[in-house]
Amino acid sequence: HGAGGTHMSWWRQLPTFSREFRCVTYSQRGFGLSPDVGGGPGRAAFADDLRLLLDGLGIERAALVGQSMGGRSVLGFAAAYPERVEALVLSGTTGGYRDADLDATRAAAPDLGPRSAFAPAYAERDPEGAFLYRMVSRTNRHFTATVPDAVEPGMPVPDIGRVVDAGIPTLFLVGERDTVAPPAVTKALQAKMTGSELVTFQTSGHSPYWEVPDEFNRAVLKFLRG
Repeated sequence: HGAGGTHMSWWRQLPTFSREFRCVTYSQRGFGLSPDVGGGPGRAAFADDLRLLLDGLGIERAALVGQSMGGRSVLGFAAAYPERVEALVLSGTTGGYRDADLDATRAAAPDLGPRSAFAPAYAERDPEGAFLYRMVSRTNRHFTATVPDAVEPGMPVPDIGRVVDAGIPTLFLVGERDTVAPPAVTKALQAKMTGSELVTFQTSGHSPYWEVPDEFNRAVLKFLRG
């Protein structure tokens, strides 16, 4: 899940995905009911937290889906433990990866408007959904807004070469009206990861899993079935 979410964020995916797959969602360290320890590693521990979770559940390999901030967890895990990743889905995120090319692309990206979890028209189109998102977000008592693609102290930049070399099937999902993670930057990373796939959502902003769930679910299921 992203920085505005918890394990509950996937409420429109789980009923669909669980018809074909065993599904696990969790609130990351410092979000929902998952506290961090005082002075702890924070988000730098995300990838190893995921490893410990899978170990505890007896899951050796899994397909991983990460939205926004959650991309740091799943891409970081895939780079560190590629043998344990069946497939990788990155939505609205570069997973904490950056280099000079992506920095230049980010600097040149057009300004699509104020930062928002959604495209400008979403709240008007689905006021109930926008309200529910705010309520889920408010369960994050220790939430601190950050730039989703920023590299934070102690958080290594994932080695995408290990993901590519391992042949992990990778899907990027991009909302064309994303004002948080510039679509051009995500597309630039996708182009660097040879063999990866890209699906775009024309009417969606930063959160296609929430804004256009039917389209999002179809894209992910088609990828995983393949």
